[in-house]
Amino acid sequence: METHLSIALTGCVPELGHRFFLPAMELAHNLALGDDTIRLKLEMNALQQPQVLILDEVGYLSFDSVQTCLLFQVIARRDHRHKA
Repeated sequence: METHLSIALTGCVPELGHRFFLPAMELAHNLALGDDTIRLKLEMNALQQPQVLILDEVGYLSFDSVQTCLLFQVIARRDHRHKA
């Protein structure tokens, strides 16, 4: 149910410009694969671009410590960017 709502919200806010939707586990997995610093930096920078970033299934699955840290970094950087 929440996934359908997230997808619907993504489509209902075209005035917000670029938006991005994906399952949190997919994001965490992709970031963890960016084992070299250049690739990880590119991935992190790309995630700062969308005005709306919807992460689905955050509380549904367990993340390992590296994935948790990477997801936190994405959210913290986006929060800092919007407050600056």
